[in-house]
Amino acid sequence: MADFLLWMAAFLVLMVALGLVRVARGPGRAERMMAAQLLGTGAIGALLLFGAASGEPAVFDVALTLALLAAFASIAFVKFAMQQDRPACRRRGGGMSFLLDLFSIAAIAAGAFFYLAGTVGLLRFPDAYTRLHALTKADNLGMALVVLGLLPQVDGLLAALKLVLVWLLVILSGAAVSQLIARSARRQDSGR
Repeated sequence: MADFLLWMAAFLVLMVALGLVRVARGPGRAERMMAAQLLGTGAIGALLLFGAASGEPAVFDVALTLALLAAFASIAFVKFAMQQDRPACRRRGGGMSFLLDLFSIAAIAAGAFFYLAGTVGLLRFPDAYTRLHALTKADNLGMALVVLGLLPQVDGLLAALKLVLVWLLVILSGAAVSQLIARSARRQDSGR
């Protein structure tokens, strides 16, 4: 049964990945909102299936937290999209726009590189502690660079503050979760 659950979790992750195509292509806000909803529900479903397959009850807690966050995020996204009558990124004229775009591309690409490095560390490093270190450091720096790259692209101070707040919350939650994961790994190691 566990194998079946894992295959179904993988299938849901594939559907979520395919949903990203609709987020990117549109054609309109409604389609993007539906795809964003799929991202949230698909990720929650995959977590539930993985939790059942692994027998790890903490995964259900993560899925519950994600469900609460996804509900609020979906409502905020729909509310924001309904109020928007202009594109999300208002372009500035002249050479400064080109330079800001280059800066954004460089920062976001560097952030993506750090995500790649963290994923490689997660897959290749020999024990839980080094994997955790690689993943948390790379993800935190990757998120910081992505946010830094997005700052010149947002429209207004409020949107920029929201990006910074997202980054701070990711850092805080990452630090807390990393401590819990390390503690769990230490208990598992001492139980051997």
